[in-house]
Amino acid sequence: MQNNQIYSEISESLITKSDYETLLSELDILEESLYKRGDSAFNKTLKDEVRSETADLILQLSQHEDLKTLLENLKKYLTAETKFLNITLAIDPSKAIVNEIGTSAKSLAGKNICVDIKVDKNILGGATFDLGGKFMDFSVAKKLEEVLKNEII
Repeated sequence: MQNNQIYSEISESLITKSDYETLLSELDILEESLYKRGDSAFNKTLKDEVRSETADLILQLSQHEDLKTLLENLKKYLTAETKFLNITLAIDPSKAIVNEIGTSAKSLAGKNICVDIKVDKNILGGATFDLGGKFMDFSVAKKLEEVLKNEII
């Protein structure tokens, strides 16, 4: 399996913007340890400072690509290919709901989508969505405003 295919699968596994940011942060830590401290420090960093799933992934990928190139290429791929679906809800969703929303977003809008969920009680209910500058407002506050505006006019 080529690394671009694996990079795509990694991107697919990222559900939230937080997942994305955590992985990029870990890649930065690994890259810094490689440049500043050498291979032995890299292995220690891999063991002690990143999540086990990230360490396993890097070890798997490093069989096909040198570490420096691997870290650079993976970061480039993720930053170029990942898109964020910003969602505002009136309530703070559970982790299970966030995962369900993220999985649904990926199946509908593309595998390289990560959701970024914010809470704003002012929308009263429903949700707003923003993807690449396209904004859709399905909030209760917006509908209430429309109803009241139509009734008053």
